[in-house]
Amino acid sequence: MTHCKSCKKPKRPDKSYNYACFICTYHTRKHGDMIGHMRKHTGVKPLKCSSCNYSCSTKSALSVHQKRHTGLKAHKCAKCDYRSLTSSHLKRHIKIKH
Repeated sequence: MTHCKSCKKPKRPDKSYNYACFICTYHTRKHGDMIGHMRKHTGVKPLKCSSCNYSCSTKSALSVHQKRHTGLKAHKCAKCDYRSLTSSHLKRHIKIKH
């Protein structure tokens, strides 16, 4: 994988982040994360679901999507019967309902 022209090193003194988006305020330590982020700006969706015609720009989005085909909702609320595909959905549920 080659370094994309869309990525650049930040000019700010904080050296903990190696890559900063020049379009928005996103920044990350990982080159691969920056490539996935830049796909959101460009609209490029190279990752395809093997079960349907869904495509997306990040591995995490594809992983969440593929869980919808299996129906696996691994994240369970400790206070009720709610289950979700992702931990972020469970956190949102707890914040709103409990």
